[in-house]
Amino acid sequence: VVERWNCECFLTEGLSPAGSLKAARKAIDVKYRSVLPLRGKVLDTSDCNADKMMDNKEFFTIFSVMGLGISANSVIKDAKSPEEAYEIIKKKSRYGKLVIATDSEEDGLSIQKGILYTISKFARFMIDFGLVYIAESPIFEQNGKYFYPSDPRITGTQFCVGMDPSKKFRRFKGLGALESEDVYYSFYNENTRRLIQVTTEYIDYAMGLVEDINNRKQLLFNKGILTNPYNFTDL
Repeated sequence: VVERWNCECFLTEGLSPAGSLKAARKAIDVKYRSVLPLRGKVLDTSDCNADKMMDNKEFFTIFSVMGLGISANSVIKDAKSPEEAYEIIKKKSRYGKLVIATDSEEDGLSIQKGILYTISKFARFMIDFGLVYIAESPIFEQNGKYFYPSDPRITGTQFCVGMDPSKKFRRFKGLGALESEDVYYSFYNENTRRLIQVTTEYIDYAMGLVEDINNRKQLLFNKGILTNPYNFTDL
């Protein structure tokens, strides 16, 4: 019998990346790791209520496969303490990890942000209790070492510290371009993969940036990305 708490559900953007993740699973991985492909850009739920959000096929499927419900109707609605809530989640959840595995480029990051925002808004408890993860997809490989978007860059280049750009290397354009051994190393091998647990730190601030354009503008001004030398008032 497979213990569901030890199982992982990987969310991917489209059928090609999903095919790569499925093909890389070893026999034992098939029992513990499922792959759920998402089609197209995810719904912007910043102005959605729960009913409208659940009318979206992609989000309905995500929350259904987890089996924990959302908002006030979640499985922990009657829990008397965080400890009791955690035990209920362990018992009811179909997966111990919901892993967002998208490409490390603009579209992939947009999908990632959309999923995280929606979970934060409608099922924050999934983050509170450590069920949500991001799997970083590698962007380079050289001499058997993989490099990721969060790795520091060599000054003035797109290459990661630790690489030698003058020597042979591989650049990955997306999950669909990875070989099975690359996928296994990066997403399934627990000793080598880079799995980041999503926490509630800064989550309220991040949600505020999504929901309030003035907050976003202020951040851009503070970072020097957006400037207003002529003091326009309609920016």
